[in-house]
Amino acid sequence: MIVDLPRGGSVLQRVTLGARVSARLRVAALDRALAGGAVPESDVALTLHARRLISPTARRQLARTLRGIVESARRPSQPPARWPGAQVARAGAELLALAERLERPEAVDARGVARVRVLLGDGGGPLHVNRDAHGLVRAAREVVAALEPEAGQGDSRHGP
Repeated sequence: MIVDLPRGGSVLQRVTLGARVSARLRVAALDRALAGGAVPESDVALTLHARRLISPTARRQLARTLRGIVESARRPSQPPARWPGAQVARAGAELLALAERLERPEAVDARGVARVRVLLGDGGGPLHVNRDAHGLVRAAREVVAALEPEAGQGDSRHGP
């Protein structure tokens, strides 16, 4: 696998069993790194994780999760259930647009897919905290934009 060096250039690096295991065990940390803008090709574990994120299967699963959250928000909740909050129902169109973009066959940027995962998993974020919907609408729109591959980037940003 080719790994980009921090000061420029690239090096061919073997993908070891240890690197594969590390990539599987550090999923949340790798999501956060990619969502924060880390270049997938800068590390073997990041590259392996990025390739999994852009797979059609992973993208469909995230889209199903988003659709399920929106559907749950539209149904009356039964106590003591509180989530998803009203902000999810109000941001439903943007969340569904995000799900739709994930399901399209066009290439996506792995960093954008990582941002979807962080949005879903951040218990203190706009999806989980029942605040006004503007923050969630903005976050969903930003993630849709982040899914668009940047011109001239490496192959770990491309879909099927």
